[in-house]
Order: sequence, then structure tokens, then C-alpha cells
Amino acid sequence: MELLVDTVTLRPYVFAFLGLFLLAGTIDLGWRRVLGFAGCVWPVAWLAEFSSTRTGIPFGLYQYSLLTRGHELYVADVPLMDSLSFTFLAYASFCLARVALAGRTPSRPVTAAVAGALMMALDIVIDPLAVRGDRWFLGNIFSYVEPGVYFGVSSQARLGRRGPSPATACSAHHRVERLGTSSLARSRVILRRARV
Repeated sequence: MELLVDTVTLRPYVFAFLGLFLLAGTIDLGWRRVLGFAGCVWPVAWLAEFSSTRTGIPFGLYQYSLLTRGHELYVADVPLMDSLSFTFLAYASFCLARVALAGRTPSRPVTAAVAGALMMALDIVIDPLAVRGDRWFLGNIFSYVEPGVYFGVSSQARLGRRGPSPATACSAHHRVERLGTSSLARSRVILRRARV
């Protein structure tokens, strides 16, 4: 329990965004769908991070510094906060995709592709900030074995985001759709009213 408290204390911004995701997602999609969304996204994110630290697939070979081991939760050698961040980033991308596609009736793959592209766009900003976290409050979280020219981000990392981001968005969107459409219909009405 102490390690969980230490994790929240060390990474309050992650848990603040997670709380906002759970609140907004529950209002938007309903609690069952938001938990389904998170339950779909987190394992894909963790597996991608875990695989990358061993094989370099899909994000390029990197290693976590492990400087905070004993001060925050890790699942294997992946800090919990890292893969947990994918849940709210995927939700933000999903919401932005719905706004971008409002007024149309896009297929699930189209929505997933747009959400995936938007998630990759977010990562163009987030990854360099995380790689250089030692220059500000994040601290030294991880480093690429072969740093790239784009702020130290491996070129394979940028290419690798093309797989998990759309896959995560697609599987999460499928899970949300499978759990029903009433909240999605409500959110579309709210979006339409917001534009008027």
C-alpha cells in the first residue's frame, strides 16, 4: 500500500489526468464503457512497452532508468504510470476523432484510424518531453539505446507508433461500441449542441 501511495505522490499529474479521464469518460460513455475502454487500452500499451524494452518492437529499443524502483509501481520493468498514460491519451484521441468526424457516419476502422493518427500526433510532442525528462520535473525516466536526431527519440519509435496507436484505438472503439450506443448517441447530441 505504501508503494501505491508513493507512486501517486511521485506522479500526481498521471493520476490527475487518469481521474479526469475516468470522470469525463463516465459522463461521455458510461462507467461500463470507460472501464472497458481502459481495460482494452492498458494491456496493449503495457505489452508494447514491455516488448520494446526487450526486442525494440514496436517503439525501438530503450530502457527505463529504474531510478524510481522502490518508489513507484513497476509491472516487470515498465513503470505503471507509463502504460497507464496510454488510457487517457487514447481517450483524448478518440474524443478528438469524434469531433473531427462529427456530421459524418464513419465506419469503426475510419474512426480508429483517425484516433490512431491523432494519438501519434500527440506522441510527437510527448515522447521528446519524456526522453528529456531529466531537464524538468519528470526526471530521468528512460533512454533509447540508439537515440535519434529528433530530440533523442529513436526513428524506430516514430515508425513504431503507427502500429499500437491505431490498434489500441480500434480495439477500444470496438469495445465501446459493443457495450452499447446510448451514451455515444448522447455524446453526439452534446457535440452537435456545442457547435450551434
